[in-house]
Amino acid sequence: MKKSARPSKPYPDFPLFSHVNGYWAKKISGKTYYFTSWKVGTWKEALAEYNQQRDYLYAGSLPPNPNGITLDELVNRFLHAKAALVKSKQRTAITQDNYVAIAKDLFTILPRELAAGALQPEQFAELREGLSRKQDGEYRAPGRIRTRLVMIRSIFNWGLKRGLIDRLPMYGEQFELPPASELRLYRYEHGKSIWEPEELQKILAEMTRPQGRAMILLGINAAFQSDDYATLKTSEINLEEGIIAKPRGKTNAPRRAILWPETIEALEECLAWNEKKNIESDLVLLNRSGNPFRSSGGGHLSTLFRKAAIRAGVDPDGRSLHHLRHTAISVAEETLDFPATQLLSGHSDALLTRHGINPVSSHYRLQVLDTRLKDITEHL
Repeated sequence: MKKSARPSKPYPDFPLFSHVNGYWAKKISGKTYYFTSWKVGTWKEALAEYNQQRDYLYAGSLPPNPNGITLDELVNRFLHAKAALVKSKQRTAITQDNYVAIAKDLFTILPRELAAGALQPEQFAELREGLSRKQDGEYRAPGRIRTRLVMIRSIFNWGLKRGLIDRLPMYGEQFELPPASELRLYRYEHGKSIWEPEELQKILAEMTRPQGRAMILLGINAAFQSDDYATLKTSEINLEEGIIAKPRGKTNAPRRAILWPETIEALEECLAWNEKKNIESDLVLLNRSGNPFRSSGGGHLSTLFRKAAIRAGVDPDGRSLHHLRHTAISVAEETLDFPATQLLSGHSDALLTRHGINPVSSHYRLQVLDTRLKDITEHL
């Protein structure tokens, strides 16, 4: 897509300059402030906005916003509220890391000083384009794009519920989520995102630390995902009986799995490592520093997994640590025991309904016997 040429100053002493992000801007005391978009507005509108705000800006304070809270204020209040949930253990640190990451991306595309309640479809179209691309300029997978757009929408939904904005913004057609047909086409064109047993054996051989081996085994054996690894508690595993019972973090839906001997051995080694390092924690899987795994930086579980795959000579080919869970559930469903698979995955009834599966029997089902879970474990 050809970028629009930035306009020149309408006259030599014009106080603003056209910024590459599409807005007239002014740098004051080392900080850049943005005004009317030169793509959709006029330089006269930008000048009027600047003249209205300049005394506040030169005084070092933000001017009153006629349209309400700024984008910067909304996002920071949202992050602060989510951080409080992490502190009270109602959300995981990994979820918070993801929100912080999406906020950083947001502010590389749109100025912080924009009024949150006055964003226009053109700005959301620009935001979608930016969020859809990787650092190398390539487009992300539609599923990943969908996740990022949903996170942005959740910020505005949160602000509306708390009265910070009086209505949801007009997102416009170009900020729509990728349709299901696009997701299906992507999966068809890129093939199955399943890990083969031979590939996982090679990756396991490259995992020198028990935490890495346990991570892979739990992904297949118990359909784990990133949040599960980072929050697995000693009280949720019974190594003598070979059982793990951990409610799913998103919904608190019940989840249970029968463990392989290899998984039990890896978890025993993790607990022995914690004890050897004199680490007092109720968490099972800890990084080299004795801290919980995070979703960013060197402790990123997906990064550790990917590096091990590359060392093993296995091409990830678009697959990640999370696809261990996809693989486990796909293979478990081959048994046709869907209630037992639901207990293994921790999928809620609401999720199954959205995917066209009628979970009505779960309202009357009192239990799923461990013998059924054992059959799934053996099939896996």
